[in-house]
Amino acid sequence: KFHISLSSMFAKEAVLPAIVLFFLSVCFSLINSYVYIFASGRLTDKEYTYIGIYFAIYAGTLLFTRPFVEKLADKYGTVKVTVPSVICFAASFWVLSFSQTLWMFYLAAFLSAFGYGACQPSLNALSMKMVPKERRGAGNCTNYIGIDMGQLLGPSIGGMIAGVAGYANMWRYMTVSMACALFVVLAFRRKLEPSGGK
Repeated sequence: KFHISLSSMFAKEAVLPAIVLFFLSVCFSLINSYVYIFASGRLTDKEYTYIGIYFAIYAGTLLFTRPFVEKLADKYGTVKVTVPSVICFAASFWVLSFSQTLWMFYLAAFLSAFGYGACQPSLNALSMKMVPKERRGAGNCTNYIGIDMGQLLGPSIGGMIAGVAGYANMWRYMTVSMACALFVVLAFRRKLEPSGGK
């Protein structure tokens, strides 16, 4: 019979991908929360009217990057794809922190699509591989627990940092969370991908 329990929602086998996604989601949540506020203090009024294109560039880039990155993940393994993707995501935050013109914001969006946009589906697929077939629902739920917790905490943490150090430094300091994600991937790469990739 159908019933809801902790075991049906949580799979310990998928904890590591969920932890990585938590650290990355903490950072990604800042974009929707603060990029408009940050841009308003960096761009002219005319440029600011086009800041919404940031999200169009991100979404448009994903259409091309996700299929490409997924093929690379299938060929070389998720870990080997995740490491450069996290670095690319961190680079997008550094570019964003120094942005003074619209094209720099757009470059940050492009890099972000190669970063978080590549990591998230790859790690989600990995969590499905780490659980038995009959536990894929729990594996997927565990994956999104990590994402949702990051979305919950990210804006609050970022807001506190911005209140003390300013928005530019907020983008830079929050790359520490990405470094934590990278550390987990490298430290537990054998558990994340026992076969060592392909």
